[in-house]
Amino acid sequence: MSEQMELERCGYQVILAGTGEEAIRICYSEPAFDLILMDIDLGAGMSGPETATQLLKSYQVPVLFLSSHTEPEMVAKTEQISSYGYVVKSSGITVLDTSIKMALRLFQSNVRLESKKDRLRRAGEDLRESATRFHSIFHNAVTPMAVLLPNGQFVDVNIAFCEMFGYSESEVLGLSFLDLIHPEDRRSKWEVPLAQIMAGEISIYRTERRSIHKRGHILWSDTSVSVLSNPDGSPPYIVAQLHDITTRKNAEDELRRSEQFQKDVLNSLPAHIAVLGEKGKILAVNEPWLRFARANGDPAIEKIGVGTNYLEACRVAAAIGDPHAQAALEGIESVILGKQKHFEFEYPCNAPDCQRWFSMEALCSAGSVTTTILTHIDITTRKQAEEKVKTLLGEKERLLEEVHHRTKNSMYAIKNLLTIQSSTVAEEAGRATLLEAASRVQSMMMLYDNLLQSSSYLSVSIRPFLTSLADAVVASFSGNASVTIEKEIEDCVLSAGKTQPLGLILNELLTNSMKHAFVGRACGKVAVTFHVSEGRAVLVVQDDGDGLPGTVDFKRSSSLGLKLIHLLTKQIGGTARNERGKGTKVTVEFPT
Repeated sequence: MSEQMELERCGYQVILAGTGEEAIRICYSEPAFDLILMDIDLGAGMSGPETATQLLKSYQVPVLFLSSHTEPEMVAKTEQISSYGYVVKSSGITVLDTSIKMALRLFQSNVRLESKKDRLRRAGEDLRESATRFHSIFHNAVTPMAVLLPNGQFVDVNIAFCEMFGYSESEVLGLSFLDLIHPEDRRSKWEVPLAQIMAGEISIYRTERRSIHKRGHILWSDTSVSVLSNPDGSPPYIVAQLHDITTRKNAEDELRRSEQFQKDVLNSLPAHIAVLGEKGKILAVNEPWLRFARANGDPAIEKIGVGTNYLEACRVAAAIGDPHAQAALEGIESVILGKQKHFEFEYPCNAPDCQRWFSMEALCSAGSVTTTILTHIDITTRKQAEEKVKTLLGEKERLLEEVHHRTKNSMYAIKNLLTIQSSTVAEEAGRATLLEAASRVQSMMMLYDNLLQSSSYLSVSIRPFLTSLADAVVASFSGNASVTIEKEIEDCVLSAGKTQPLGLILNELLTNSMKHAFVGRACGKVAVTFHVSEGRAVLVVQDDGDGLPGTVDFKRSSSLGLKLIHLLTKQIGGTARNERGKGTKVTVEFPT
């Protein structure tokens, strides 16, 4: 009790328990205590050390033993408990107060130490967990990664790295990073940048480089390299991250080859080609375009090279009076503005020492970007050839005209000779034969007249030819009965090879009608019709006279005229038939 009073005078709140069991009960029911002052001998129940042991299982509180015992064996019992000292009761209040304060300070220090130990323990656990997590993330990451020593020796690699290069993990760890790098890239894309990183000149290095797969083929990777320093001062690690870009690189190579192929093709063409943007700016040109520019007053390619505006060049030329430049400008602008998809224009572009012609073509590109493909082709040789052909054709036409004219004159002379000769023949049959021959010559003369009037010497317009021939044949029999002729002739163009036989056939048919159909009659009528349908031409000559005998056969007839009709019809691949009725009707049909 005296110790209680003295302690209270020192400022402590004291709760007194007479037995160990009571002390345990108070501790469970009362608020927490700052310190337990425990005697060793507590009477018949639990001893002081036993009570302290029981309390310390549930409470973290300093226990200070206060006892009158000084025997070593008694003191030894307290040493087995986490106590904060042993004070002999006879030591006085000063020693006891000091011991209590020291025990409290020591307890707080232990609490802080335990807290620190606990934090360190948790930090260690977190570190181990983080390392485990990092190792899992590292090894299972989809990005190929490797940890290296500064000499390039592998320390660790992940699964993606092994899969990328085709090696197992054990195989890779036995290699150096240099073993995987393409020989041509080792110095420029590994040794030099690695030295810069190790020297602290750069913190990270990234490059695209080639590597060698286990099977020997080339891999392309986007590689990032950085330094992982060790706090303990040991040599740092090198961390490499790779992204396989082989597919992209192969596609880029293929694209470059394709572009180079297209460029080579464009450069091999004789045409001068340029690609124009939406406002006429030249985006690209081929080599012939450049060669022409250099050879024609633009050696530095400043006037019509890439980056210049072609429409502006045309405007400048048009402003100084070049009419062809204005036409080119309007045509190209119409293509660029979408008013038309295609524009062609031929124009002279003379050099100081020669005449030249070019063909310009502007075509709207079908690509996603609106561009216009402009081509210039030197057509001087073609123009010269056209001029030469034109000259030769003119000479040929004049020659043919002269030949036809002379042929017509010769036929005219033959006709006149036959006519004159007929006047000297006394017999009627002989005179008639000569006149018929003259009529046939006249038919051929009229064909030549029509050929001369035609734009082509190879074909003839049928209507004027057959009309004039029919009128001429009927008019040549002016001494006979009054005969009227009706003509219904559809116009078409036939070759001279078919027109000449057709004219002779009409001549024979009309001559036969005029000679035999109207004997003993004062008047008569003859009708001539001609039409074309579905590639077949039909000539019909019909009179209202006495008519041919029903048994007449063009092929076996003894008449020269009828034989000629048969032969000429066969010559043009046709047929001739006689229809007996009121008068004579002969139909000739042939393919056009």
